[in-house]
Amino acid sequence: MTNLLKGISIFLMTILFVSCGSDAAQKEAEKKEKAKEELAGNITDVLSGLEGGAAGLGETLRGVAEAVSGGEVDDVEIVSFRDMKALLPSKVAGMEMVDHEGQTTGIAGMKGSTLTAKYAGDDKKMKVEMIDTGGVGMALLGALPWTTMTVDKESSKGYERTTEYKGMKAFEEYDNKRESGSMTVLVAKRFIVKVEGRGVKMNDIKDGLSEISFKDLAKLGEK
Repeated sequence: MTNLLKGISIFLMTILFVSCGSDAAQKEAEKKEKAKEELAGNITDVLSGLEGGAAGLGETLRGVAEAVSGGEVDDVEIVSFRDMKALLPSKVAGMEMVDHEGQTTGIAGMKGSTLTAKYAGDDKKMKVEMIDTGGVGMALLGALPWTTMTVDKESSKGYERTTEYKGMKAFEEYDNKRESGSMTVLVAKRFIVKVEGRGVKMNDIKDGLSEISFKDLAKLGEK
């Protein structure tokens, strides 16, 4: 084979190698992007409706995802939604669990678990939601103002306030006319637990929270 043919052969092989590598890199990048979008969407859905909970959360999580992928955030073993489900009560305020949905996502350092359980009885409905934000937990605080500030609003319609629940940061809100409200608790600076209800009193919501062992939830994050 002449030097010219050898040169052409090497050139073509190089192009093929680069092309294959480029395609593989592109596919990997697309997988990472899809995972980031999926996890950000899951967490945003769970937090929607909170005081400052969803505003700009998608962009915040995307930035956090980049940091995680770049190794700027410590890798944390995520808790499976099935392990969190084991902590859910079969009944809440006398209502039976009628449905649940969970998902654990993990790719390229971007991890998270979300779990939703629905309860119903008579004209009452309640929902319990849990998130393990894993390694992005601390960065997530910037998207939840109530974890670092005081909120206290009240009118004839209802109220919104920051508070503490068993020594943990919490946010509660209630609509008197609709008899609906929610309470959200930040557990071990990584788990977010939200209990909301319709056709219920705030005491019912707090009763629902009392059925969940936050101590056991925090222990799951220590494994």
